[in-house]
Amino acid sequence: MKKYLYLFIAALFLFSTARDGNATTVFAGGEADSDGQSYFLLSGASAGERFLEVSIEAHDYDLDDNGVDREASVRQVTIAGGMKIGGPMNLTVTAGPTIRKKETETSFGTSDESDIGITVGASGHKSLEGEAPVDEVEFSVSFSTLDSFLRGRVRGKTVRYVPYSVGAEAFIEVNNDYNAIGAGPFAEFQIDIGKLIVRAGLKHSSTTDSSVYGSFEFTKNF
Repeated sequence: MKKYLYLFIAALFLFSTARDGNATTVFAGGEADSDGQSYFLLSGASAGERFLEVSIEAHDYDLDDNGVDREASVRQVTIAGGMKIGGPMNLTVTAGPTIRKKETETSFGTSDESDIGITVGASGHKSLEGEAPVDEVEFSVSFSTLDSFLRGRVRGKTVRYVPYSVGAEAFIEVNNDYNAIGAGPFAEFQIDIGKLIVRAGLKHSSTTDSSVYGSFEFTKNF
């Protein structure tokens, strides 16, 4: 019960610091691969130099248990305060508490645990000039104290075909029981109701070797 109380107090504090926003951004994204692993994220953030972001995540993956593949299921909520710093990479940073429920398959059945931790993140983008092969580069990275989960991604894209753009990405995911790397192309579409990104590529993980992944991302500003 204390974990939920701490999360509620942290949420009130972060709401009090995010007074600059007068709009909201909603994001939804999902990914699945040919080995049955999947990831889904739904988040909303206020606008402004200081903002509040609430994210709901679902992550299903396999882990290596002394040479035996086990299934793991993670459901978590993060409430983070954020700040736009600017600079050469137009940097944005976030930090806040994450409450998680994790179910893990074991040789004796299913292990069910709940925990709370801290997640910090940073992202940025930069427009390039001159004869660069891409027009924009962007990155995102996050780290959670829960299972020491690190995610990172870098993208490069061309915007010469507005309202469409294309690019390529590479990403990495690492935690205490699982790691994966992947890369592939993506296409970005500016549509009437928001921005849609469609991704695909190859992924290699510690438990399922190589697989093909497909993904979508949707962003809308209100």
